[in-house]
Parts: sequence; structure tokens; C-alpha cells
Amino acid sequence: MITVATGLLNCSMQTIYNAVRSYPEVKDTFYDAHEPCLDRAELALLKAINNGQAWGICFYLKIQGRKPGSVEKVDVGAASSTLKELVLLAQKRRAKREQKQPEGKCVRPSMPV
Repeated sequence: MITVATGLLNCSMQTIYNAVRSYPEVKDTFYDAHEPCLDRAELALLKAINNGQAWGICFYLKIQGRKPGSVEKVDVGAASSTLKELVLLAQKRRAKREQKQPEGKCVRPSMPV
């Protein structure tokens, strides 16, 4: 919506945001245009929930079903060990490539024709 306005008015996004903050009538117009889209998205989410679609139920519970102070836990240890494995693999591959190259020469891989 903002990018459409910037194209029509030939101005930057920051100009639009400044106008929304500075002028109540621009702010009202901005939200009047935004609300129908938000309403459609909420209705689509409710339809997904009513149809038993797991993504909709999960999303709703993550956003609306939280209790104060509850957070979704992320297993940083697993992600960290996976990242370490990827780094080691990349280092091994680089070392293997360097062994194949003649020293002091930069060899460009050949492209299939």
C-alpha cells in the first residue's frame, strides 16, 4: 500500500510515514485503507481454523494463546551444533580444493558447454 502511494505521489516512503505521523486526516485515510485488508486476513485465518487446518490453529495459538510471561523455546544447542558441522564441512571442502590446485595459480572451474 505504501509503495503504491509513493508511486502515485512520486515521493519516498519516509515522506508517506512522516505525513501519517504529522497529519490526522492522512493517518485516518491510511488506516481506513489498511483495515479492510486486515479484516480479510483475519477472516481467512478464522476460516482455516474452522476447517481444521493445522497452520491456522498453530499460528492463532502462538499469537493469541500465549499466557503472560510464556515464550516459545528455541533449541539453540542443536542449531549451533548443526552450524559447526556445516563450517567443518566447508573447511574440509576448501582444503580438498586447495590440494588439487597447483600452488600460486588461480584455476577457474570450467563451465559445461
